[in-house]
Parts: sequence; structure tokens; C-alpha cells
Amino acid sequence: MEIKINLQVAGILLLKIGGSIYSNGTITASSATGDFDLTSQNAMTGGNFGNDGSTVDFLYVGDAGTITFDFTGTNYIPYIENCLYL
Repeated sequence: MEIKINLQVAGILLLKIGGSIYSNGTITASSATGDFDLTSQNAMTGGNFGNDGSTVDFLYVGDAGTITFDFTGTNYIPYIENCLYL
């Protein structure tokens, strides 16, 4: 199963997605208005967000627009935060 999340962004930012040792999938980021430091990452982290704050991070550099995250496989997504990145 594939799940997509679209987010409206104002420009450059760091997105943190809560991680889990139980995830067994991939997170892919895309946008027509900018670029990411990494376009695809394994969703599994060394810990669990609720216990130790583990996250999968994507740095977006671009203009205001829509970014899309595609989640494939098994992903636990307890948290998404966008942090202004200057």
C-alpha cells in the first residue's frame, strides 16, 4: 500500500518525520518548486520517536509550493514537524 501526504510550504525548511524501529518501508520526497537533500530514505530508525525523539529528516530548498511524501511498505508516522530553516 502506498500513502501520499501533500504539504503546502512557504519556502526553505527542514521536515522531521517521527521514526520507528518497526517501520519497514521507504519515504520518498518530491516537489515541482524545489529540491531535497535526500529524495528517498529508509523509514526505519534506530529508536522510536515516542521514546527518544528519533526522526527521518528531509531538507527542502525551494520556493513556496506543494511538497509530496510517498510512503511505501510499512511505515509508522507518529509525528510530522516543519522547522523553518534559515
